[in-house]
Amino acid sequence: MLKPGRDRTDDVFRSMEVRVLSLSLDQDALQSCLTSEKYKNDVQRDAAEAATLQISGTPSFVLAKSAKDRLDGLRIVGAQPFATFQSAIEGC
Repeated sequence: MLKPGRDRTDDVFRSMEVRVLSLSLDQDALQSCLTSEKYKNDVQRDAAEAATLQISGTPSFVLAKSAKDRLDGLRIVGAQPFATFQSAIEGC
């Protein structure tokens, strides 16, 4: 059975467990992946960079040039229809 980590909620793990079982995935491999923290530093670095660029949710898309701490362009936040992306790209 999946066990929550320090920063995870029980509800998230219950939901994941249902999906893991319904898809016949290897529970032990998933548990090992979740507890290994192999990608923790990468995720934290990406989150810090996103926060610096005022990106606070997913999905988020950026059509811009970026400097260290700013974007020169357009952010598209949330699930958007194709037309939104097409219009943004054509407007660049």
